[in-house]
Amino acid sequence: MSNTLWNNAINQMVEAINSDNNIKDFFMNFEPDCDRGYAWSQYPQYKYYAGILDHKTNSTGHSGASFACCLRESVDIIRRGVVVAEEVLVVEGDTDNNDINDDDITTLEPIA
Repeated sequence: MSNTLWNNAINQMVEAINSDNNIKDFFMNFEPDCDRGYAWSQYPQYKYYAGILDHKTNSTGHSGASFACCLRESVDIIRRGVVVAEEVLVVEGDTDNNDINDDDITTLEPIA
């Protein structure tokens, strides 16, 4: 999966989680068993909400493993309060974007 497709999958999962307060509240407090993780969790409420998220994000075409990885990353992003943005495309020869580097990126803190 390309970085662009992965970022789109993460954005779609974050949106799906944030679209339902019950799902969001559940995942903000849920930690799967360390020996099972999100991929193999049998917790009934997890399976219920994962089924809803799978339905909402089915256009992404996840396998079971990519769904679990995407869910873990999305929950982490929401917990940290990170704002997900679109990827910036830098085109060779474009003098407006050639000077972009990590020092030009400002990370915003979440509003408490």
